[in-house]
Amino acid sequence: MLLIYIASDENIGLMDESCANRNIVVKQMNGSFNLQQFIISDISNLSCCQYLFIDLTCLVDNDDDLINAIVGIKSLYNFRIIILASGYESHNPILGRIFAEGIYNIITEARQNRIQEQIETCLDDGMQYKDSIKYRLQNDYSTTPTKGKKHKQNKVIIQKQSIKQSISIGICGSLHRIGTTKQALHITRFLNDNGYSACYVENNTHGHLDDLDNFYNVTKSEESFFTFEEIDIYHKFDMASILAGGYDFIIYDNGLFEETNKQKFLEFDFKIITAGSLSWEAEHIKPIFSAIGNYDDIHFILPFVPTNIYHEILALMIKYKKTTHFAEYAPNLIDGITNSKIYKKIFSDYIHEKTQTLQSKKGFWKK
Repeated sequence: MLLIYIASDENIGLMDESCANRNIVVKQMNGSFNLQQFIISDISNLSCCQYLFIDLTCLVDNDDDLINAIVGIKSLYNFRIIILASGYESHNPILGRIFAEGIYNIITEARQNRIQEQIETCLDDGMQYKDSIKYRLQNDYSTTPTKGKKHKQNKVIIQKQSIKQSISIGICGSLHRIGTTKQALHITRFLNDNGYSACYVENNTHGHLDDLDNFYNVTKSEESFFTFEEIDIYHKFDMASILAGGYDFIIYDNGLFEETNKQKFLEFDFKIITAGSLSWEAEHIKPIFSAIGNYDDIHFILPFVPTNIYHEILALMIKYKKTTHFAEYAPNLIDGITNSKIYKKIFSDYIHEKTQTLQSKKGFWKK
C-alpha cells in the first residue's frame, strides 16, 4: 500500500513509524503546495495510492480553492483522505467545509502522542461521523436568500440528522430518452418548493441544457449558471460556483448509466435510476443490477407504466420492489408537483408536513 504525504517542513516524518508498522510505503513531499496544481503534476502517483495525507499548514490555497481541489480528488479517486490540522479550533470554518464533504479523518491534536494515536486510527478503521461531528458548521436559518428565488410554503420541513451538510443526489438513466433530465429538474423544483435550496447540475457531456436560453426566458448570472423558473441550473460543471451557492441539495444529472463512473455514482447520498418497462427497455435494467452489486439503497423511477402491470414489474425488480416508483405523465420541463408523492417517499427523512408557515432559510454554506 502507498501513502502520499504532503507535509510542511515542521511535520516531516510524522507518518513514518505508523506506516512502517503497517507495511505502508510513504511518499513524502514537503514545502509549500498549491493542492490543485499538485493533483495535476502528480496524477500518476495518485492513481495507485491508498491514502492521501494532507498537512493544511503547507498549503497556499484559499479556502474555496482547497475545497474545490478536495471535491475534484474525491471525484477522480477512491482513496482515504486524511487531514492534519494540528492546533486548529474545532469551529474553524474550513474544517466544517471539509467535514461537509464527507471527510471525517481530521486530526487537530497538538500533542505528539495524541497525533500519533489519531494517525493510527485514521490508517486502520478510519474516523467515523460521530468522531468528527464537532467540526460540523451550525445551521443558519436566516432569511437571506441564496441564488434563485424562494417562496414561503404552508409546510414546515423537519431535517433529521444528515451525514453531510450538503446532500448529493445522483440520477442516471438506463437508456437514452427515458426522462432522466426531466426527473432531475423536477426533483430540484420539488425540494425548492419544500423550503430547501437545491440546484441542478448537468454532470454529463450531452449538453442538453446549453441552448435552453434560446427557447425559454432564463436569467443568466454566470457562464456556467442560470436561473429558470426559480431553480438554479448549472449547464457546465463548476464546483467552486456550486459550493458558493450554499445549497442544501445538489442534484447531479449523470446521463446514461453505462457512461457513468459507477463507483462515484454509488457514493451519492441518494441514488436514482430512471428506467423503462417496455420489453426493449426492460432488458437494460439487468446489467444495472449486476453493476450495482449489493447496494440496496437505490431508487428506480419508471414513467409511462400502465397500472395493470405494476405487480408484474415489481416482481421483476427483485430486492428493489420497495424503492421502485411509477411516475405519472409530467410533460412540463419544470414540475415539482405531479410526482411529488414519489419524491416525498424518496426524501422522507427530510420532508414532513405540518399546518404551519415555513420561513425561508439559507443554505448550509451561507454564514
